[in-house]
Amino acid sequence: MQTSTETVSQYITALKSLAISCNFSCDHCNQTTQKSHIRSQFIRGIFNDEIREKLLQEKSDTTLDGIVQHALVMEAAKRDSSQLRRSDSVLFDSKSNVVLRVGTKQKHCYNCGKHWPHSREKPCIARDKMCPSAGNLAIFRLCAEV
Repeated sequence: MQTSTETVSQYITALKSLAISCNFSCDHCNQTTQKSHIRSQFIRGIFNDEIREKLLQEKSDTTLDGIVQHALVMEAAKRDSSQLRRSDSVLFDSKSNVVLRVGTKQKHCYNCGKHWPHSREKPCIARDKMCPSAGNLAIFRLCAEV
């Protein structure tokens, strides 16, 4: 069984090294059945339920290498997806010229650079105003800092 801290690569390496001492062969033709047994145990022992379910949906003639490759791709996708959730995302609202920073950082107004969202009582001082030096709406905050 794969442990919660073990990667797919580590797990398949461990299975293959354990299988070396086993005599997996067909009684009728003496052909090795090692890969078939490792494939079955690999799928059965995968720690992540979602990955295991996807692997069980694979065709029965998919090779051990194909199954492992599929598991590696799914493991990487899950890892990358969780990293994206934790990282900051930037969204731009073109109607209000506001950049929304989503994540661990505080949200700032694209126009004035102050905390966003503004309240009705204290609207953005730079919204819909032209920068005197650049004549541009989008860089008012930059010009105000100069």
